[in-house]
Amino acid sequence: ASVYDVSRRYDEAVRTYQAYLAIAPDDLEMRQELGLTYLLLDQPEAAVTELATCADKRPNDLQVQQDLGYALMKSRRHAEAVAVLERVVKADAKRPEAIRMLARCLAATGRTPEALEYLDSLLLAWPDDVKARRMRARLRLLTDNAALASEDYLELLAKKPDDAMLLLGAAGAFIAMDKLEEADQALDQVRQALGSHPLLEFREAQIAWRRGSKQAQNTLMQFARDNPTELEAWREVHQVAQKNKDKKLATEAASHLKALGDEEE
Repeated sequence: ASVYDVSRRYDEAVRTYQAYLAIAPDDLEMRQELGLTYLLLDQPEAAVTELATCADKRPNDLQVQQDLGYALMKSRRHAEAVAVLERVVKADAKRPEAIRMLARCLAATGRTPEALEYLDSLLLAWPDDVKARRMRARLRLLTDNAALASEDYLELLAKKPDDAMLLLGAAGAFIAMDKLEEADQALDQVRQALGSHPLLEFREAQIAWRRGSKQAQNTLMQFARDNPTELEAWREVHQVAQKNKDKKLATEAASHLKALGDEEE
């Protein structure tokens, strides 16, 4: 089974694990490995089934608990993942990966302030954790802390100045602060790197709308409808609808924001 895993022949690995577990069903190490292979196959629900069995029988095994939390997160069972990962982090605060996953799941359940608190503490202990800083930058932007978000983005860009996604994030922070020239400069670099990208078009439309373009409003609305889980996009559309006194669009945007757990709306 391990040879199949290393060779990325995951279906054959699963069959081998299952054949073995039919003979030795109490071998939790093999069951855990099966769960991890299911994750590699992008079958998180199957992974949850196996890892939950392991976690139930090994409540003090923090790696098993963390693996279960990850599987629950991948299954979009965020509230359940939070409960598992909180226990892991409480038992061992020196698990940055678990803290990042916990922050992500907290944000997904609308508990963004708590997510930010975990990320703040993580970055105090591990200031070079790029994944955590990226996440904090994004969450700061979504919680109207554009100035702090820009600080995170600029620190990240100091090390990776050509990272297009960081530039797009920084542009979003600049737009929120009404620093449109700085946003334009960031987007110029993205155009050179990517040529075109849906998020680039969204950022361009954000700037154009603030400069009075009516056509930009259609681009914003289309991006939001194409990306129904994008909180920032629906906030923008809601703002457009309110300014234009478009009750139908405002209702549509408000409905999406409520579904996404946006406290402001």
